[in-house]
Amino acid sequence: MEYADGFKGDPNEGFVGDMNDEFWAMGVFVSPIADLANQYAPIGYTVVASEKTPLDDLLEQVASGQPVWTLVTIDFIPPENSDYKLWETRNGELYLTTNIHAAVITGFNDTYIYVNDPLETKDRPIARQQFEQTFNEMGNQSLYFTPIS
Repeated sequence: MEYADGFKGDPNEGFVGDMNDEFWAMGVFVSPIADLANQYAPIGYTVVASEKTPLDDLLEQVASGQPVWTLVTIDFIPPENSDYKLWETRNGELYLTTNIHAAVITGFNDTYIYVNDPLETKDRPIARQQFEQTFNEMGNQSLYFTPIS
């Protein structure tokens, strides 16, 4: 989370904190996940990583059988202004929430988005409106594989 020189880890470079410790884990943004995913993409597939794709477009991928990695918050509640902190990294200052979490969308209906939540369970239902607000607030960061045409 923090280096000896006082700078914090940068979620644009890799996972910040300890993945095995809920208290000292913060998370990672989509770019490092994309770098890793590119190393493991199945043959015939490419990685699509974005900070702009609307949820409805991602749900089209889910409907076609492609699960989608998303950046959300640990409690799936949109962060409030008071949740944000100035985060000084060696690469510069970020203004972010430390409640970063990731979940993979596995399904949806009009009421719920279903996610594989690494801290909870598979196919966990999250109210669709709540999920969308949280996803939007966290910068619409997503990733999925798509067949190469």
